[in-house]
Amino acid sequence: MQNARTLEQLIKEAQLGNKAAVEEIVERFQPLVWATARRFASNTDLADDFAQEGNLALLTAIYNYRPGAAPFTWYAKRQVYYAVRYALRCSRRNWEREGVSLDAPLTAGLTLAAILVSDELGPEEQALAAWDQEAFRQAWARLTPRQQQVIAGRMQGLTFAAIATRLKIAPSTAKGAYARAVARLKKLLSTQVQSASFCQSISEGGQKEEM
Repeated sequence: MQNARTLEQLIKEAQLGNKAAVEEIVERFQPLVWATARRFASNTDLADDFAQEGNLALLTAIYNYRPGAAPFTWYAKRQVYYAVRYALRCSRRNWEREGVSLDAPLTAGLTLAAILVSDELGPEEQALAAWDQEAFRQAWARLTPRQQQVIAGRMQGLTFAAIATRLKIAPSTAKGAYARAVARLKKLLSTQVQSASFCQSISEGGQKEEM
């Protein structure tokens, strides 16, 4: 009961503009905020982002709370939970929409372009990497964000289960998406190579006629 009364008093003081009271409440609820953030985050960076959103929700809860409706702890917990869940949905939408850049830093600070020329790829990924880099970049830009994500995941050494967890899909769905993505990428690369060969043959033919 003493803790409940103390918390209620802190809330009253915080709502009257006492910054020290606000800071003490926020400090008390950090375990809750971080536990909620880590529950939904797949990595440390996301946990930091989610915790920031949770703390903003906590501050809003402090000023909006009205005694008598429900205990503040219950009210704050709900506000933090909903804020973190909303941040999670936003991060998923951004991930699905943005795709993967060949020049964006990925595992251990390496870019996907750097991984392509490494010796640590599997046989199928090595076959993709063997294509001309400029042709690969052009074909890569024509893939959908989801196709880029599954191929990038495999090139980083992720299992289909890990890719599925990141994309919030079933492992079998991730495996099927990867197969379709690789097939599309190979088709795009083949088309570009054939087009380049055709243009080169026309150019060489023109040079022979001039001679």
